[in-house]
Amino acid sequence: MIKGTFEKFINNIYKFNNKIIPEAVNAIANNIYLEEYGNFSYFLPGTLNKCSTWEVKLKSSKDNGMLYTGSSCTVIGKKFHFKLNERHVDIEKMPISYSDYINKYGNINDYLYTGGFQEYIETKNKNVLYNILYNSVQRICIKYNIKNFRELFDLSLHIVKNPGMTINDIKKMFNINNIDKYIYYLERANIIFKINDINGNAILYTIDNGFANLGNNTNKNGLMENMIARKIMTDYKNYNILKDNNSFIIKKGRDEIKRIKIDNNTLNNIFIFS
Repeated sequence: MIKGTFEKFINNIYKFNNKIIPEAVNAIANNIYLEEYGNFSYFLPGTLNKCSTWEVKLKSSKDNGMLYTGSSCTVIGKKFHFKLNERHVDIEKMPISYSDYINKYGNINDYLYTGGFQEYIETKNKNVLYNILYNSVQRICIKYNIKNFRELFDLSLHIVKNPGMTINDIKKMFNINNIDKYIYYLERANIIFKINDINGNAILYTIDNGFANLGNNTNKNGLMENMIARKIMTDYKNYNILKDNNSFIIKKGRDEIKRIKIDNNTLNNIFIFS
């Protein structure tokens, strides 16, 4: 929900230490998010989840509005929801969609390679994507008390660079005892998602095509499949989605309601699936 550079700027100036954010920071945040979310009382960068009592401080406050931000806020998980019971509304802010990219930039071919992270779209600097992934994995390690950051980061980097691999393929390449937990954590942090094939094998995709381009050898077919998979997951999230050879199958219960091919024609019309 916020560019990493701005969050770092705020963190460099204000030392949290379980303290409520100063009014000056709220004013900056309000100027940025006023149009989309309205006015609010607290602006909370994602690094506050390192503090042990900030949720309690907020719950006891009489102020009504707050905006908690970060590149992977969902890793806060049950603790956040429990301590702020009935006092929060989740807002999921994903990378900009294919159709939004088309409306703003007008080049349908670029999105296949750039994805939807605004800062990367503007700079074309892969270090931006690398840092987003790096910081997200760092937060996962903090949240779940994972000691081996490098192991999880290498796994996540390989998955996002190679969309379309099955979990079984990944397990053959990485000798990691907790690999199923790691993959679950990456899903919770909105870095990857999975779709089962008709045989029950889980296929892994990245939430954004920009991540897939962190590799040196870009596979256009893989990027196309990843982009179509993400669009389908967005449009048909309440349906059962399966992959069969070169198509995605959309089911409601046991009934197949749609079959979407993975090809250039589908890619060119992806924003009008639904």
